[in-house]
Amino acid sequence: MKKTARILNGLAMLSLWLGTTANSILAADLIGINEILREIKAPGPAIIREVSFTTEIPLPGDARIFITYPAGFDAAKASVFSTSGFAGSFSKIVKGQVLILSRSGGRTAPPGEKIVALSGIVNKSTNATYKITLEIQNGVGEILLGPTTSARIRPSIHTAEE
Repeated sequence: MKKTARILNGLAMLSLWLGTTANSILAADLIGINEILREIKAPGPAIIREVSFTTEIPLPGDARIFITYPAGFDAAKASVFSTSGFAGSFSKIVKGQVLILSRSGGRTAPPGEKIVALSGIVNKSTNATYKITLEIQNGVGEILLGPTTSARIRPSIHTAEE
């Protein structure tokens, strides 16, 4: 009986340790979320929103990026202008204030800085500052990173010369 109790106690301790280790791995966060607005002039003037963030873990080729904008933003006509830090193509879905970018065709991206440049997002609000929230999931909907909210973003347009 004592031997069985020791085995069960050992299994409970192992389970507790594995659970703690797994939770700490899953608790990864997005770092340094920011959005910079740039004006491009070719073929016509347009505003590009560069959403940047840093990951501490690799991103799978089927990652989905959820960007939540505050009330007053319209992402219905959003499209991916360019990316940095990972390859592949993106499809988009807009659900209210949430822009969902589904990645496909890319390999696993290493940890580090990522930038998604978006066009077609309109800010109809008059707020001087705003925050965005990012969450990254894998292809089956498991949360890999976030949700994490940015610091306050003060909209100002940077020209191509900056």
